[in-house]
Amino acid sequence: MSTEVPAKGSIVELRGSLGKIALASGEVIQLSLSKCDGFEPRIGRSCYVCEIGIDDRFGAVVEATRILTTTDFELLQMFDRRTDDEVSYEWVRSLGFEIREQLAARIVDLLADASPDDHALKGLFRYLAEISPQVFHPFLDRLDPALSLEAFRGALVSSLARYVQHLTTSDVSPADQGAAAALLALASSADPHALTIVRSYVARTCSDADAFEIADSLLHETGHALLTSLEIVRWQYDVCYELEPAPLDGDRAPAVMWLIDELHRCGACGAALTCVLRVEAAAIRGLRDGEPLEVVTCSSCILEVDPYFVRYRAPGAPETLLVAPLPEGFSPGEPLEPSSEVRVYPRPAPTLRSAFSEPSPYAGSYNRVGGVPTWLQPPRVIRCPQCDDVMMFIAQASD
Repeated sequence: MSTEVPAKGSIVELRGSLGKIALASGEVIQLSLSKCDGFEPRIGRSCYVCEIGIDDRFGAVVEATRILTTTDFELLQMFDRRTDDEVSYEWVRSLGFEIREQLAARIVDLLADASPDDHALKGLFRYLAEISPQVFHPFLDRLDPALSLEAFRGALVSSLARYVQHLTTSDVSPADQGAAAALLALASSADPHALTIVRSYVARTCSDADAFEIADSLLHETGHALLTSLEIVRWQYDVCYELEPAPLDGDRAPAVMWLIDELHRCGACGAALTCVLRVEAAAIRGLRDGEPLEVVTCSSCILEVDPYFVRYRAPGAPETLLVAPLPEGFSPGEPLEPSSEVRVYPRPAPTLRSAFSEPSPYAGSYNRVGGVPTWLQPPRVIRCPQCDDVMMFIAQASD
């Protein structure tokens, strides 16, 4: 028997309980319809023959004893390769939506028995959850929010029944593992009713300082902050743009980074301020017309004065806002900015973390507008020193 498997083919004949498959090699083998597990055979449908045998009833005819649809075969191949470098962020992005749906179902089944050391499987889960969180929404009652909050993003409250029940029937502290998971799941949802349930739970259980701090920390992970009034506010934008380096002739690029602002000086050390990023309003969805987005700091003082606040009394007129006296003997550090400005193009990112958070052509860079920050220090929510409102995360830049 010279037939090599697995072999791709297509069904070319159906007659009663039998049929024929033409393989890519040109060989035609017998098909028993009872072997078509999980799909309906029809003439012209592609499939993979994974195992073969000999049917002696018809004179030693080669017969397919295990066949799979093309989609199922490719899924198996994915899992066979999931420890290889081929399973990357960009590779998962290249998959069709139907493949992603079936891949999600297989991942959920495997996660139930996965070893804590199966980093490849968990990495594949995280990639897919960031890129297409909706493919996991039918399985959310079987998933742990602590493993990947991205899978819960945008879910409707109807798919979160297990977590809704926990928060509506329990008054335990958010320090409880089950309550924490439910809070994370519902606060990640896009359903307003889910956030209403979270607010009600917080009002019942977070009157003491310890519970408040735990709830605030959990909500921070979902892009929200908990005010002392127990109001829940959002500090992340729901859009993300990657900042892609412009070509050499990109003088008309709508954004520039690391521009020295000689007209405005740091209120702490007197050095020229650095415009870390300036983006024309038309390039970013949600910005007001006519007002560019500017992120300004002092590259000498940013590590010494943390956080470094900048106030705008008028557009294009930044000034340092010192909220505490400078320490005696204060000395600014070395400037952090590159030696020249860089032109960039804002490009809508595939996820709120953008491609920069995973292997990509721009790996190692964290330049983005909106979305989720990549923290280099412990995560925190910054409040305005003048009004105490939670400040929105606007952008992140690296040299």
